[in-house]
Amino acid sequence: MAEVKKKEDRIFRQSRQIYFKKGAEVIKKFVFYLGLCNSCASLKDKFSMFIWILLRSSLYPLTSTDKNSKEKILYEKFSSIYKPIITVRNEDGLFKCRGWTDDIRIVNPITEYEIREYFSLREGVFIDVGAHIGKYTIMTGRKLVKGKIISIEADPDNFEILKENIVLNNLKNVIPLNLAAFRENGEIAFYKTISPHTSGYSIYSREHTKTINVKAMRLDEISDNLGLGKIDLIKIDVEGAEYDVLEGATRTLRKTKIVIYETIWGDKSEKCKDLLTKMGFEINRLGNNIIAINRLDDKNGKIKNTCNF
Repeated sequence: MAEVKKKEDRIFRQSRQIYFKKGAEVIKKFVFYLGLCNSCASLKDKFSMFIWILLRSSLYPLTSTDKNSKEKILYEKFSSIYKPIITVRNEDGLFKCRGWTDDIRIVNPITEYEIREYFSLREGVFIDVGAHIGKYTIMTGRKLVKGKIISIEADPDNFEILKENIVLNNLKNVIPLNLAAFRENGEIAFYKTISPHTSGYSIYSREHTKTINVKAMRLDEISDNLGLGKIDLIKIDVEGAEYDVLEGATRTLRKTKIVIYETIWGDKSEKCKDLLTKMGFEINRLGNNIIAINRLDDKNGKIKNTCNF
């Protein structure tokens, strides 16, 4: 009887732990979704967000089924019919975001919080390569008193939302460019994932993608065409094509103070590190990003501190 009692107590404790864990998950989701609704810019946006949350909660589990299943097809058809555009407001600005995508998560100030301090530029030039819908363009543009931002986004759909967000925040210091920064000029294939991850598009093929052709241009040529002098900051987030961007930016890098890029791409990230190190950049890792600081003065070869934020 004692053994039976011990077994019953153990099962009860395990059941209670599972109950509390599930309860905590429900509360966490509720607080998260409540925060999303509160971040909406207007009552209309709050209503759209509420409806989207209900639909997403009901239909999202269907995305885990086989891609040819009736449930997955139902999800894709429904999400292609109902496409809410929800405007959210946070400390960085106003952002139009697309339902059924990762837009809302990306513009959340918590996302990549560890690198935020580098986007507090008050004056100078910032080149945003892989701008998506404008998180860092808007964040920096609202603080920039003197200077300009070159906002580069290859995907036409992302670019349209980017332009709308620039207008929404009344920014006059941004030059948006619908092209891919690359190692050579021309036209290249661009792969769009068939998923909610609109920030995961790349010039490198992956599973479940559709292909479009986009204009490509070297960052050196972009800089020359715009008559850019010293550049304070370049951010590169192009899903594995960071080295291709750097290869087309050798002249531009010599006059750039800080370069930030993702470091989750294995050998490609190592090649970026090697190239920047040879050009006099000091490499520091911060989360999933590399902060490369140019310590070399082109004129006399002396080391200098270039951080002026």
